[in-house]
Amino acid sequence: MLNTIKESKKIKIITTDEAQYIYLKASSKAEGKSSPIQLIFKKWIALSRPAIFWMSPCFGADISQVPTETQFLLLELENNKFGLLLPTIDCDTRTTIIGAKKAENSVNLVWAGDIKKRVKEDTLLAIYIEDDCPYNIVKKAMTLLKRKLKSFELIDYKKEADFTKHLGWCTWDAFYQTVSHKDVIAGLKSFQKGGITIGYMILDDGWLDATEERKLLSFKANSKFPDGLEGLIKESKDKFGLKYFGVWHAFQGYWQGIDPKTLGKTYRTINNNGYIRPWEKENEIEVNLSMIVPDDIYRFYHDFHRSLASEGVDFIKVDNQSALESFSKNHFGRCTAMRNYQEALQSSVEFNFHGQSIHCMSNSSDVAFNMKTATVWRNSDDYLPKAGLWCQKHHILTNTFNALWTSSFSTPDWDMFQSHGPNPEFHAASRAISGGPVYVCDSPNKQNFSIIDKLIDQNGLVYKADRAALPAQDCIFTDVENTPKVLKITNIVKDAGVIGLFNVTDNAEELVTSYTAKDIHDLKGNKFVAYSFINQKISLVNKTKTLESKLGLTGFDIITFAPVKNITALGLKEKYLGIAAVVENNHENNEFTIRGKGTALFYVNQKVSEIKINGKKSTKWIHHPNGLIEIPINKSSTIVFS
Repeated sequence: MLNTIKESKKIKIITTDEAQYIYLKASSKAEGKSSPIQLIFKKWIALSRPAIFWMSPCFGADISQVPTETQFLLLELENNKFGLLLPTIDCDTRTTIIGAKKAENSVNLVWAGDIKKRVKEDTLLAIYIEDDCPYNIVKKAMTLLKRKLKSFELIDYKKEADFTKHLGWCTWDAFYQTVSHKDVIAGLKSFQKGGITIGYMILDDGWLDATEERKLLSFKANSKFPDGLEGLIKESKDKFGLKYFGVWHAFQGYWQGIDPKTLGKTYRTINNNGYIRPWEKENEIEVNLSMIVPDDIYRFYHDFHRSLASEGVDFIKVDNQSALESFSKNHFGRCTAMRNYQEALQSSVEFNFHGQSIHCMSNSSDVAFNMKTATVWRNSDDYLPKAGLWCQKHHILTNTFNALWTSSFSTPDWDMFQSHGPNPEFHAASRAISGGPVYVCDSPNKQNFSIIDKLIDQNGLVYKADRAALPAQDCIFTDVENTPKVLKITNIVKDAGVIGLFNVTDNAEELVTSYTAKDIHDLKGNKFVAYSFINQKISLVNKTKTLESKLGLTGFDIITFAPVKNITALGLKEKYLGIAAVVENNHENNEFTIRGKGTALFYVNQKVSEIKINGKKSTKWIHHPNGLIEIPINKSSTIVFS
């Protein structure tokens, strides 16, 4: 287990049967570094914040290279076990990790406390736990922290956001801040013309009534929306069948807060200067910030959201969350301010929007450990359609590895993508297997509808996996971005497993990879039918049988492993996650229900004399020599074999 190199006057470690808890002694200052924590290991993966809003993975074997602002450190140990060092928040103290001395295999815990420069007695800095499974270890640690902190909830106990069951459209990369009423209608009309049903949309930044200083003036839409939100939402739902209409706003109202001369007369504010938009220039620009004091934020959110709900808004996307540390600096304790804001926001979302929201620009631990009822968490930096190939690959890699931690308390959102953007199928397939919301940000009349159609049924319902996608165990400690190795992403769909294969290695023209059903750590059973989406080939395998695939520069594939039966349903041939189209398997009666239209696939190892679709005999099915049967269906159907 973990130990300190020497006796520390700053920290103490309490060991239990389940974990080791690292506490800060009451005499210590609110900011500083602990004595080094010694770690015996082979490799590590760190999830750290390269910028205040976002988190991304780093890999290594040299502990001194663990980056600053590491919020999650998973270790591969010498004894075929795994260790997890997870820094936490406690009252107004937030802890992170940074590499220390290489020779001592140690890291430093770095903490920042409240503005009084002292902390309460026995502040919890971190937890350390060991286990023989790299997936179970995260859930165990988060369960223990949940009991200690009582400020967040595990995803297993949260309800799914209804809007995520549908295909969505976001206005951001289509229009950016120029978005208008006419733009929204043009976009929805183009999807309707293309035969695609959009279940929800997000009206992103550009609609709010704000000053040139990026401060909120009112709760209403600006002049680009002459009929207000109410008129736009009514038209969108009446003419285009939208089920859910979501809108964007910043955590603090707008990017730099609220206008002190207008809304500031209703909600008390404090002024500060800070850096919140690091992407605008190479050097960050310090701007004036107007923050609603924490005592008034509950009233602000409920007033704001009550106004939005009255106009027909169904859910919200809340941006700029981690910037609160800049707004509150030197005025309020960072963690206390965040807790007050999160409790106010989430209670308002529960009351006004039935708990439906997206947490965005929020990849900091003080947000994570306050995710009490909120579910959907933007899991990475933005999808950037104007960026190069490296960025497109990095986006998929980042989301995969971040989910090692974030999937314990949220539904990771891999962000939108454009079906006409760079490497669109690369992105579409990754979203299909992600287990999170699937939404596009296409410009009107530029969509590639054939790609979008591979994600959904004819009603716009997404074919989804049952949990968040996770990296296969043999990828967890490998920097597949800079090492010529295929990223393997795993998931579960009922009793079947899926592996997504993605070439995310920078400039790798071609990669060959091997994989087995055992790569899917929570897949039960031993005999499977393996089906490749790209090659449309099947193989009969046991759990350890090795298969191989070859991927080009932006190559991908999704392999389904369905348990072998006399008749094994494989879903729809045309869909990235076709196995999710299998609604029901009744093996006793050889009866199967398939959702959607396309080509239903089955592996059959018995004689078939007749097939009925919705009670009517079919003559159009094809039985291949390898046992694969293809059955065309034009709608959701019940198929019976005899």
